[in-house]
Amino acid sequence: MRFRGSINIVNNFHYDNSFYSKFVTLGNYMSKQNTISNKFILWIAFAEGFAVMGTEILSGKLMAPFYGNSIHTWSIVIMTVLGSLTVGYFLGGHLSTKNYGTKGVLYTLLLSTLLVGCIPGLSMYSFRSTIEMNLVSGAIISSILFIAPAMICLGALSPQLISIITKSVNESGQRTGHIFAIATAGGIISTFLMGFYFIPELGSRNSIYIILTLLMGLFLMYYVINFNIKSIAVGIASIIIIISINSSSIGKEVRSTVKLVYKDEGLQGNMIVLDYQDLQSRVLMVDYISQTKMHFSGRSKWPYIYRMATYTSFKPTGSDVLLCGIGGGNLVNELSLLGFNVDAVDIDERMQFVARKYFNMTNKVNLFIDDARHHINLCDKKYDIIILDLSAGEMVPGNLYTIECFKKIKMLLNVNGVLLIHYVSSLAPKNHSAILSIAKTLTEAGYHTNIMNTNPSKQHVKELIYFASPNKIDLQNQNFRMDPEILAKIKIPLKENIYLTQFDFNDGVLITDNQPILEFLHKNVVTELRQSSRDKFKGLLQSESNLFY
Repeated sequence: MRFRGSINIVNNFHYDNSFYSKFVTLGNYMSKQNTISNKFILWIAFAEGFAVMGTEILSGKLMAPFYGNSIHTWSIVIMTVLGSLTVGYFLGGHLSTKNYGTKGVLYTLLLSTLLVGCIPGLSMYSFRSTIEMNLVSGAIISSILFIAPAMICLGALSPQLISIITKSVNESGQRTGHIFAIATAGGIISTFLMGFYFIPELGSRNSIYIILTLLMGLFLMYYVINFNIKSIAVGIASIIIIISINSSSIGKEVRSTVKLVYKDEGLQGNMIVLDYQDLQSRVLMVDYISQTKMHFSGRSKWPYIYRMATYTSFKPTGSDVLLCGIGGGNLVNELSLLGFNVDAVDIDERMQFVARKYFNMTNKVNLFIDDARHHINLCDKKYDIIILDLSAGEMVPGNLYTIECFKKIKMLLNVNGVLLIHYVSSLAPKNHSAILSIAKTLTEAGYHTNIMNTNPSKQHVKELIYFASPNKIDLQNQNFRMDPEILAKIKIPLKENIYLTQFDFNDGVLITDNQPILEFLHKNVVTELRQSSRDKFKGLLQSESNLFY
């Protein structure tokens, strides 16, 4: 069927074209005489919900490298979003009484588009401006600077949409319900797509442009259909402004002994590999917190790797090991050198690629991409050694340190099997609660538990290692197979002073699935790690290095 028609635009200029007529028919569906149709209003409501949830998730991911990925950072992001939406709803309610109608909605949509699109650039400017502040103050001000403006404008859309779509008092409740239902559906779809597709595949900053495309597409669609050249030009100008602001924030090459080798943004954080030329070291970082540090020769520069290997080396060649958390694979290599059969689990699928390509991880390992607790829950294989090496960053998986999980791990251990836990902390009194709570929970789960003497510090965050076994094992009478040169260099005690004995584990708190409080107990360490990272990279950030973009 062919649609035929004609439209006078300027000076009765006549068009008679099948394709053009179909386009006009679409315009009549979307709008009538520059008024907005109910269906188009619902599309805007959908886009608003999609943008709000997507921007919230992406903002949290953008904050993580500079202010951390802890519950405190996410609380600040959520607080900023809700506060901004509150202001936006109030403002939108006020605007709805001014009879701006369709034009008010569409230009609020355009301003929302502009501000959402500029988030990559505005976020970098805010991070550079607040780098000298403490973590909490800096995070709050940064989030207000680059999240709040966009969220206020998005919040202002709903009241105006409800005002336009509502024709009588009797239908106000129904129309309001429709708007919020469609917006919520947009938020649900956005959350799913951001978490499972956009962020893992495109990264946080590029995912912003998905939202930008949806919002700007609706604005331009309306005015293209209605042949409003001026508004189309304003929309195009907004795109140019977005490109300009984001481009100007892109970092530049800065002369430094630090070389960027690899960078990737993903759901589990911003992953980078750096070469420190002056230190002959390669470092793997997630959200700028170190996960692995290797000498250019290929061996780890972190003593805990050799301590963990040493404390397991009394087990015979051919022993089965389950390692939760691979990092750069340095511990996998040391365990493999001891002749162990290694199964390793990591939730971040990028780790195996990075570990093998940049940190020489051996192929003699069975890798599982899975959540460690989920893998443990489903596992029925028995092991001689199980190692939890998951606390090098900010996100300590508290669900792994509960009494229920420790009991499940005990079921996976062979007779005389051992559990080792690498935990990052210091012996400062403020951290004792977390240290003792892990030990108490292990003891309550039926383990003989010791904290190894790793020469920890009271002032600085360093390694702690828990050695736990269902049956008592006296390490002081074991034969270890580690290289004597390494043992002497790292000064690992094997006969005397092998354990830290100053703690009373009863002073700790039992950690359960119902109360997985380790993240709360661990907060002081998280703050120290993040502040140390900020101090380390402050100069590069202020010099606008492309390391951070």
